[in-house]
Amino acid sequence: MGNDLYLHHLFQEKEFWNRYDNLKEVLRHLHEQSELVDRVRREEIIPEQTRELAVKALSADIEQTRRLFTEIFQNFISGAAAGLNRVDLETSITLVDMELLEVNRCSLWVDGEPWEIPMDIGKKFAEYILAKGEGTPAEIITEFYENEEHLSDIRLGGSLNRCSLQMMEETYPARNLHVRLRLPAQCLVDHHIL
Repeated sequence: MGNDLYLHHLFQEKEFWNRYDNLKEVLRHLHEQSELVDRVRREEIIPEQTRELAVKALSADIEQTRRLFTEIFQNFISGAAAGLNRVDLETSITLVDMELLEVNRCSLWVDGEPWEIPMDIGKKFAEYILAKGEGTPAEIITEFYENEEHLSDIRLGGSLNRCSLQMMEETYPARNLHVRLRLPAQCLVDHHIL
C-alpha cells in the first residue's frame, strides 16, 4: 500500500512538472509572437498594406495561442491543487481616479519561483473582484481577499504564507488605489475566471 501511494505521488509530481514545462513553452511562444508583431509594425521598408495584412494574420495566430495558453493554464492550476506544489497568482493593479483599471504586473508563483504571465489574466481577475461587491474599491478588494484567505486557511491547514494583500491609497495629485494581491491560483478556477 505504501509503495502504491509513493508511486502515485511520483506520478503526480512528474505530471505537474511536465505541465509546467508546457505552460512555460506556450508563454515563450506567445512572447515571441508578440515581439514579431511589434517588429513588423515598426518595419518601414514593408509596404503599409502588406504590413497590415501580416499583423492581422499574426494577431489571429496570437489569439489562437492565447486560447491554448488558457486551456493549459487552467489544467495546470487544477492539477496543482491535487498535489503538494504551491501555485499562486500575484497581480499588481492601479485604479486611476478609482475608476480606470491598469494592470502593472501579473505573475504565477510556482514553488517560490515567479513567472510573468499575460496581464489580461490579472485584468480579468481584478475586474471580477470589483464587480462582485459593493462599496469602495478598497472595501470590495478587502472583502474578497478575506473570504479567499479564509478558504485558503481551511484548505491549507492554517498556512497563510501564500496569501497577501497590500493597498496604498494615493490622494494627490489624483485619487489612485495601488493594490498588490497574492492568492493561491486555484481561486481563478473556483470562480470560473479562466
